Amino acid sequence: MKKMLFVVGAFLLSGCASSYKPNSIFGGFDETMLSPDTFRISVSGNAFTSGGRVYDFALLRAAELSIQNQCPYFVVLDQENRVKTSRYISPSSVHTNASANVYGNSAFGQATTTYSGGTISNIEKPVSSITVQCFKENPTNVKAFDAAWLEQSLKTKYKVK
Repeated sequence: MKKMLFVVGAFLLSGCASSYKPNSIFGGFDETMLSPDTFRISVSGNAFTSGGRVYDFALLRAAELSIQNQCPYFVVLDQENRVKTSRYISPSSVHTNASANVYGNSAFGQATTTYSGGTISNIEKPVSSITVQCFKENPTNVKAFDAAWLEQSLKTKYKVK
């Protein structure tokens, strides 16, 4: 029962899959500027978020940063997709019921002990990190993303404002 309450509580607190927002305890994005035209973007999801959604959010953030820097194109230089695993151990409890009967100088009894909780649950959270370089002109030697088009496409897909 306690495990079920934990799962329901975690579900309600998490708001299901991670939404597109800056990093918090429930997931989100952050970035580091490595040079004037190069960024490292990391997106963490929660236990209800798919790896594909996390990667798409990394691309969305890359498109936004590219546009903010007046660069209509960007290229993904490096990417890493992984799963961060943590464990939750539910609280354990012990409950004993006992009864006794007395007959003269003798007592007879019975006891039942019940153990609950102490179960281990693995919680898996996807993480996607990409390094991108922004370009003012469409580079001819590599496949570049059109930042404005990709931003609009991903915002529509995930209903991001």
